[in-house]
Amino acid sequence: MKNFYLFIVLILITFAFEGHSQGIKGADPETSQVINNMVGQVVFVKGEVIKLRADNKKEIKIGAANQIVQEGDTVTTGVGSFVKLKMIDDSIISIGPKSRMVFEKFTFKSKDNRQSIYGFISGKIRAHVPVKAKPGDITVKTKTASLGVRGTIFLGNLNTSDKGRDVTQFAVVEGNVRVKNEINGENSNVAKKEKMIAITQGNDLVVDAGTLAINDEEYNTLVSYDDEKSEDAPVFLNDYKEDSLPGRHVSSIGKPEYDSGENPKGNWHDVQKHLNKKLQEYNGH
Repeated sequence: MKNFYLFIVLILITFAFEGHSQGIKGADPETSQVINNMVGQVVFVKGEVIKLRADNKKEIKIGAANQIVQEGDTVTTGVGSFVKLKMIDDSIISIGPKSRMVFEKFTFKSKDNRQSIYGFISGKIRAHVPVKAKPGDITVKTKTASLGVRGTIFLGNLNTSDKGRDVTQFAVVEGNVRVKNEINGENSNVAKKEKMIAITQGNDLVVDAGTLAINDEEYNTLVSYDDEKSEDAPVFLNDYKEDSLPGRHVSSIGKPEYDSGENPKGNWHDVQKHLNKKLQEYNGH
């Protein structure tokens, strides 16, 4: 009989653990009310930052009394505003001015056994993932791309050009990121000190600059920021101007045309070197 009761207790403990595996419990700093499915906590905030609750669509200003972010929350920042969050897996997510991100899905059992999906809608983000994840465990989704993240520091920038086109940038400071282009289905790897840039209009890919080298000046600026310790404003990627961007223009018949006015010949590596050289010239390096 004693063994039977022990078995029942073990079953209850197992169900209790599984019931809270989506996130962890937190306490509301204002009401001390227990909050389920907490996925992160604000460590620094400046300006107008709003979170929209998924369950009741209630907008709450993030400030001293509202430091908890839950699964399903949408966080929006105003002009000149930003917020830095520490997630339950120790990742640091910084959301820049005029930005929007959805904390879509979190399954958490331990810091090295978790799955999360971030919906990056607009603006600027910076992410430091110190605890390495398994392939497919951490995903950042945009309208035109999805990123597979492991252990890394990476930045994203989604802005609109003067021509009304969507400009997507991703840059890697440490580690690497696997990027899938949701328009053409192509996969690419962005490694340390590299970036990718693409311009789309609707569901059409207008410019695909591929994977390009980050020049030393820009890289040193990006790597100088300490995501875990600094209380200064996070360092984000600058916006690119479409008319000056070196890259591969995709024509209506699908053949690449180069905006430099040249049409370099050779294998893939020769073309890559050409694009990197044009980018460095553009950045004044």
